[in-house]
Amino acid sequence: MTSHSFLSVARVRRLAHPGLRASSPLSTTMALAALVAAVAGLLLPWVTVFHGFAPLNGIAAGGGTYAGLATASALLLLAAHRYAWAPGRWLALAAASAAVAGSLWIARSVADYASDPGPAAALASPVPGPGPWVLAAGAALVVVAVFLPLPQNSRGAGLDRAGLNGAGLAGKGRAGLGARLGLGATAFVAGWIHLLLVPEHWGESALLGAGFLGAAILQLALAISVVERPGHAAHLTLVVLNVALVGVWLYAVFVGLPLGDAHDHGGAAGWSIGAGEPIDTGAVVTKVAEIAGAVWAGVLISRPVRRPHGAGQQVQRARHRFGGAAGLRIGAGSRGGAA
Repeated sequence: MTSHSFLSVARVRRLAHPGLRASSPLSTTMALAALVAAVAGLLLPWVTVFHGFAPLNGIAAGGGTYAGLATASALLLLAAHRYAWAPGRWLALAAASAAVAGSLWIARSVADYASDPGPAAALASPVPGPGPWVLAAGAALVVVAVFLPLPQNSRGAGLDRAGLNGAGLAGKGRAGLGARLGLGATAFVAGWIHLLLVPEHWGESALLGAGFLGAAILQLALAISVVERPGHAAHLTLVVLNVALVGVWLYAVFVGLPLGDAHDHGGAAGWSIGAGEPIDTGAVVTKVAEIAGAVWAGVLISRPVRRPHGAGQQVQRARHRFGGAAGLRIGAGSRGGAA
């Protein structure tokens, strides 16, 4: 088989499976670098107090939300490139811009505090850290990558010419992309909030902190899985996990968990409706995301998987148009070898 044959077959496969279309190597590399920078910026010290003995990372310094925006912007940009989803680029731009502005604002606040710490100057001795700058740099990479030109084959032009851009093939094209991204967003929001709460709950109980960490890892993994590998298994796992987490939270609110200081919430902010922990804004956002995700995933599970009408004919037309020459060359090569 000649190199042209391989290229023709590969082109047909990219048309039949939009997720396989190539994206700009530079912009994809920048998005991946932004992911690394977001995690590094969150974990690095944002300010160090007590003469260098107490570094505070992005979670403790209040930068967790901006790190989440930076992470989400990088993931959105990767999805936009992978599936030729133009709105994703502008959503990524908005999230990344907010992350840059927020992290720089915190960096400025930390610098002001370090220059004038007040009466506790001798004890606190605050020193700004690199965390917010690393996070801002990572989010800025996404901002720049959004405006980089993409190759023609990653914009879906060939897909449009082949007539495959309508509903996608076997539910894997752009028809189900909005539903998958929406479901992934609910899992990402809940998982990220759980991740930010790990240090606080680990201080109360190692078991409680490990539970929050496990929930965060599972939800963040499912946020990617329901987009990249959608199916009943991922959706059912998300339903079971979210229902279980909501159930545990309700027990913690009305009764209280027998872990750490579960029954000592006198000074905690929030609305108390039971003997357990009060309900704060973070809890409300998390549980709304989990309930919405469970319902959303349940609806997707109940839908039968149907192949879009005419999808098989579209694939055959694409093969005939782009793979016909490859087939002729393959046949000619076989006859030549037999002779």
